[in-house]
Formats: sequence, structure tokens, C-alpha cells
Amino acid sequence: MRRALLAFATFLLVPAALAREPASSPGDHRGPPPRLSEVLSDNADTIGLDADTLAALEDLIAAQEPAIEALHDQARAAREAGDDTTARAAFQQANQAQHALMDQVEAQLTEDQDQALHELLPPPPREGGCPPGEGRQGGR
Repeated sequence: MRRALLAFATFLLVPAALAREPASSPGDHRGPPPRLSEVLSDNADTIGLDADTLAALEDLIAAQEPAIEALHDQARAAREAGDDTTARAAFQQANQAQHALMDQVEAQLTEDQDQALHELLPPPPREGGCPPGEGRQGGR
């Protein structure tokens, strides 16, 4: 009987423990994504950005980041209030704003710089925004 209980407990607990292991590959991303401005500044040499281009990109991002953060905050508040419809809409708006910002950043990069940047970024969120209970957790 003890062996049967031990086997059953192992069957239940091992998969749960494995599911909690930290991400082990770049594509297995957990937690909030890195800020675009941090990726650019931390990897300016790898991407091939000169100081003027980096400064222009940081200014562009800084100008739009507060509006994107406000949409994420609105989505989190709606999710916490149980309003899934508003949460989804706000996540979708934030997603669209992030895509528009990325388009503006890419417009200032060469093809090689753009490719180097995309190799450093985590995969984008699913189309339509993050559903309630997923996506960014907490503020940055």
C-alpha cells in the first residue's frame, strides 16, 4: 500500500515540480519582457547603433512608453475587477501601440541592425493581446 501511495504521489508531484523550473532557453520566456530601451542600450554595439541613433531611439521610446504602460495598467485593473472584456481590449490596444512603436524603431534601423535587434528580442505576444491572467505581471 505504501509503495502504491508513493508511486501515486511521485506521479502527481514530479510533473508539477518540473513545470516550475526556470526557463532554460531563450525561447522559453517567463515574466515581463525586457524593455526595448534596455535591449537597445545594452546591445548597441551588437546591433551596430551609433550614439546619435541610440539617443534618438531612446527619446522615441521614452515619449511613447507612458501611454503603453497606462494601457497595461488599465488592463491589469480591469482583469483584477473581473472585467475580461475591458482587459482584453486594453491588452489589445497596448499590443497595437507596442507594434506601432516597433515599426517606428525599425524605420530608423538598417536591415542588418533590424535583424540583429530581432535576434535579441523575445517572441512577440499572441495576436489580439494577452488574455486576462497572462502577459505582463506587475509594473516596470
